[in-house]
Amino acid sequence: IPVLSRFIQQLVAHARVPIGTLLASMVYLERLKRRLPKEARGMECTCHRVFLAALIVAGKYFNDVSSKNKYWARYSVVFSVAEVNLMEKQLLALLDYDLRVEQDDFVERLELF
Repeated sequence: IPVLSRFIQQLVAHARVPIGTLLASMVYLERLKRRLPKEARGMECTCHRVFLAALIVAGKYFNDVSSKNKYWARYSVVFSVAEVNLMEKQLLALLDYDLRVEQDDFVERLELF
């Protein structure tokens, strides 16, 4: 599995991910981090899976047209369509299906840059 930063770069480049989708993904990742126990650990690919799921969910929520999961699997290179489908469902459940992102959330993320 590639280094996480390289994995993210490849996904964003291949899928041509808009900045708003990336920012929303960051919001979802922060929400998830607050919900999980601090001692939570995963497999070597867990960060890759969580980032991909956040990107997919944000893309589908904020964009009229979004890549299908079969393309996300192809862009990821390492995950199957079945795995991508499962990642998406699991993240939605962990976020209680609350995908709203307020303007302040976007502004906070932009201030990081």
